[in-house]
Amino acid sequence: MPERTHVVIVADDSPTVRAVVRMQLETAGYDVIDVDDGSPVVELAKKHDPTVILLDVDMPVLDGHQTLAALKADPLTRDVPVVFLSSRAAGGDVAVALHQGAHDYLRKPPEPHELLARVAVATRMKLLQDELRARAAELEQLSQSDHLTGLSTRRYTDARLTAAPSSSTRP
Repeated sequence: MPERTHVVIVADDSPTVRAVVRMQLETAGYDVIDVDDGSPVVELAKKHDPTVILLDVDMPVLDGHQTLAALKADPLTRDVPVVFLSSRAAGGDVAVALHQGAHDYLRKPPEPHELLARVAVATRMKLLQDELRARAAELEQLSQSDHLTGLSTRRYTDARLTAAPSSSTRP
């Protein structure tokens, strides 16, 4: 089975920052999609299933905080780690971003080794979350059916039968 390609979405209004970050990430083996605003990020994330999203805080149409809120509000994108890239790195700015659900916060321009290390950590976290989710679904399935016959287990059937009358209505 071929190894999964790791996609990183970079949203920053500076073409220079996007070019530098793109070069650093592509050199490390990541596939990069870059945009100049936060507005297309949610749709791109749904389409490309990125392992990490890098967001600038200050962008013209949809800023980083608004983009993060939109990502966290969508069930398909809420678990993608978001790393902020910003020249604003005061303690208050960082705290606000982390409280809103950002995974990490980097000061621009990012130092190459630090950028790659933090993207690698976020990637590892995303892959572990995906694996955990898949195993939980597998365990759920195993708890509901007999592994030899494929029939529903008694516990699952009893639970469904108990729930059935409460969901039905009498005319």
